[in-house]
Amino acid sequence: MKKFLCVMLAAILAASVLSACSKAGNDSNNTSSGSGTSTDSTSASGEDVNTNLTEAGTFPIVKERVEISVFTHPTPEKKVDSYKSEDNKFTAWYEEYTNVKLDFIMAPSAADITTSLSTLMSSGEMPDILLSNNFTPEQQQLYGEQGTILEITELVEKNAPRIKKWWDENPEIKDAVTFSGDRTYAINYESTNPRDMVWNKMFVYKPWLDTLNLPIPETTEEFYQTLLAFKNDDPNGNGQKDEIPLIGNISWVAWKPLVYLMDAFEYNEDGTNLFVNASGNVYPAYTQDGYKEGLKWINKLYSEGLIAPETFTMSDMSTYRTVAGQEPNIVGFMPSHAAYTAAEMYADDFVMIPPLKGPDGKQYATKINTISNGGVLISGKTEYPEVCIRIIDGLFEEEVAIRACVGEENKDWTLAEAGAVTADGQPAKYHQVNSGSAYDPDKISPNAVWPMAIYLRGDSVKNSWFEELFDHDPDAAHYNLDLNTWTEDLYLPYLPDSKMLLPVNLVISSDLSAELSDLSTLITETTNSWSMRFILGEANIDDNWEAYLAELESVGLARFLEIYQQAYDQMK
Repeated sequence: MKKFLCVMLAAILAASVLSACSKAGNDSNNTSSGSGTSTDSTSASGEDVNTNLTEAGTFPIVKERVEISVFTHPTPEKKVDSYKSEDNKFTAWYEEYTNVKLDFIMAPSAADITTSLSTLMSSGEMPDILLSNNFTPEQQQLYGEQGTILEITELVEKNAPRIKKWWDENPEIKDAVTFSGDRTYAINYESTNPRDMVWNKMFVYKPWLDTLNLPIPETTEEFYQTLLAFKNDDPNGNGQKDEIPLIGNISWVAWKPLVYLMDAFEYNEDGTNLFVNASGNVYPAYTQDGYKEGLKWINKLYSEGLIAPETFTMSDMSTYRTVAGQEPNIVGFMPSHAAYTAAEMYADDFVMIPPLKGPDGKQYATKINTISNGGVLISGKTEYPEVCIRIIDGLFEEEVAIRACVGEENKDWTLAEAGAVTADGQPAKYHQVNSGSAYDPDKISPNAVWPMAIYLRGDSVKNSWFEELFDHDPDAAHYNLDLNTWTEDLYLPYLPDSKMLLPVNLVISSDLSAELSDLSTLITETTNSWSMRFILGEANIDDNWEAYLAELESVGLARFLEIYQQAYDQMK
């Protein structure tokens, strides 16, 4: 059966604020807000907040209703333009569940989060809780040192058993937002899908291997010989030399084949391309001997007609589909899941191959950072830090998470039928109504969810509890299970040692950020330009390698590395 990929990008940006209020009755009309600055569990009115709290991890959160203001933004793709309880179904439900009145303040859009927050802060209206990965490690550290946001380790320990359990089971998540002095300010998220951990994978059209009696290639030499056979031996059997051994696309990083090909010679990524050696020194992949040898090999593939020229220029999917969707099939290798989007009719027959082993034995899979270095922040001025953290902890409870991420029971989701499976391959508990072959974007329930909860919990909710039915094809569930399994078996064993990677919470001081941005632009432009010239044969690699390195130095590579080295050393 035909399988079709839907890449779910569930990292939804959100920001929220909870401003404090005094104790009141359960009627929300009787609540009154406050703006005291104490964080010692005593409100501005002098009441002991702890006496109003229920047992940690239970609902409701408080015995008598309090009011919390929430700052966020609309999310059009989820049809959320209001979080007010009179408009948003989850807000109305969660207010009753927690006994906390939620008063929302909306920024115009996600792009306006920082500006809107600055305006609020300037007016003295410091939000109680900030839910947004827009706040960089630099901002978290600065705000934390100023006391603008709270260090939350003790709050979580005493008030948030679900978050604590999550951190205990996944220490790398907390580490990503922990700074010197073991200070943690944010509650962040991690994608747990194996398929998300490695984007730069390679797929081969298996019928061609079978026709030519070839094995799955595992080394650079086997890969080269397979490409030659695809080009010369008419594997599609139409009597024409119309086969394209390998084609990619520049519209998305996962569809660029260079990272995958280079990993057999030098560990690399489509980004800063900076790593840490055994001596603790930050170094660039693009100046290493292995990178030079990788460029030579890729140039060899290109010069022999084994990589389609369109790979380096094609940026739209319509052209990609035109090239890859012909009958009979004319494409042998495609990066990542491109076969499932560009060559849908052949999707069943494209299978994943492992990372290639290079001539020196190097064999890497480039790791994608799946851990956010931004997340929920709590104001240092809130009267009710315990209530704030418990509101967030509640989003990790199963029923809350399902309602917050998917919507209303029996309208947006139901119990799953027997035999349904999750993305993790386990029995599914729930079925999302508007999904799979029944998916219709026009049928998304308006103002039914909290995108901020999807940001924190969507991946886990989908993977652990819901039947895997993505996009328009019910068979996509099978594909996603295959992709997770293939990635876990073939690629995760070749991830680099984590010590090679720069920390995701690396802090660059604000006075250097503009300089670093300018340097990064110049260096990226230089490396990209020279790499393309080397690959396309416009410049001989051996004859021009030193000129390439000299140009990198002239645009500030030494200073670029110095800034990163200083930042890295300060974290040790």
